[in-house]
Amino acid sequence: MIEQIAWRSLERKFREFYRCSPWEMLCRLRIARAKQLLAQTNHPIGVISDLCGFNDAERMAVVFKRVAGEPPSSFRKTRV
Repeated sequence: MIEQIAWRSLERKFREFYRCSPWEMLCRLRIARAKQLLAQTNHPIGVISDLCGFNDAERMAVVFKRVAGEPPSSFRKTRV
């Protein structure tokens, strides 16, 4: 029970400081890395999803579109 209270307290402090949950921050960081790799390499999207910690390219595409507002393939086309 103490561990759960400590975790909730930590999560609340994190949210107050960063204005998002730890999970949302992780997604933002993964997408930031994916954007960097999409712009600077010719790696296939499947490889980039692996390098960024996603289970598969489809999941990365869903999260990428939610965070960045466009699919990874469109992002790459406008940056190359």
